[in-house]
Amino acid sequence: MPTVILAQQELDFAKEALETFAENRLQERGWFDFILHLDLCFIRAERECQDIRNKFEPFQGKFKALRRRDRCCLI
Repeated sequence: MPTVILAQQELDFAKEALETFAENRLQERGWFDFILHLDLCFIRAERECQDIRNKFEPFQGKFKALRRRDRCCLI
């Protein structure tokens, strides 16, 4: 069973960045950091789930296609 410790850590960073953005909406940096950490969370989850690749790929493929079409992820 994979451990997704690094992905969880990036998700926590994303949550902190979103909270920072919510407190001070004049700073675009908070939103950028949120999107960046969310993207890193997904990448790390992909890497950490290599040992269950056959179970993870259907999930991965569907959301990877969505991410490609989302202009916010084009950093």
